[in-house]
Amino acid sequence: MFRIASLLATLAVFATAHAGEAQKKIYAQELVDRAAAAHPQVIAIEMHVTPPKSAANIVIAARNGHLGEKADQEDLDVIASGKVSAALNKAGDRYEVNQRLLDASRRTVGSLGIAFAYHRGDDQAALRKQAEEIRDRIARRISHLANLMEDTPVDASIPTSSFAQKLVDDMLDANKDLVIVAVHAPAPSNAKYPIIASNIGRIGKAADEDDMSVITTGEPRLEVNDSGDRFESEGVLRDAGGKVIGAVGIVFPYKKGDDQQALHRRAETLRGSMAARITGVDRLLQPAG
Repeated sequence: MFRIASLLATLAVFATAHAGEAQKKIYAQELVDRAAAAHPQVIAIEMHVTPPKSAANIVIAARNGHLGEKADQEDLDVIASGKVSAALNKAGDRYEVNQRLLDASRRTVGSLGIAFAYHRGDDQAALRKQAEEIRDRIARRISHLANLMEDTPVDASIPTSSFAQKLVDDMLDANKDLVIVAVHAPAPSNAKYPIIASNIGRIGKAADEDDMSVITTGEPRLEVNDSGDRFESEGVLRDAGGKVIGAVGIVFPYKKGDDQQALHRRAETLRGSMAARITGVDRLLQPAG
């Protein structure tokens, strides 16, 4: 974690992976950038993950870290055991916390190292708590491991600080058990109902056939995921006047035997509360304020 190394070749690969798409990055880097911007006292972040179809656990996203560097034994031990590693560096000016990185279902997807500027007498327990809170906020924005490697944004013309995103964030804040919320609605660059707000990135991702079927027929889509631990209810999104303006998928934690219809009814209630705040489809992409 946070070792000094010469990694110019690896960094070059990461830096040029999307040549000609300077505004794009992988979603993991977007999450790290957001966390760093929100916490100026954090001086370094490293996200260690084993990417799909890869055997090596590496730093896939970083702030003042070592992008592309392989995990050391400490990182691997944190992932395997779930135990938090927290300590001062040798110089005594950084307090480093390394902990498991989780997804929105609290499944382990890697490790997250966070370093704080440190002065003698600072409350180390408070810094550990803050690192955990940062990790948990990031976790709620990760669908699954592969989600971290996706390009973001899909469509840079769709704002990420929109009223639609505020609706999603408010719903998540008020309902701590929700796994995913994603809104499909028309955008100026794409009238075919891309994702315009979510807690898992993918802003601008086109609606698929299932999404469009919900919008055009009004029939909800109810589905348990392949691993059997999530249940999704996707239904139409209406404005306050009752007009259909898109669709909202809401994903709940799930285990065999849970009442799917009760979860669906709850999703319908949540969509209704969202609709009551929408004066019209144009409001969705306007600034949140």
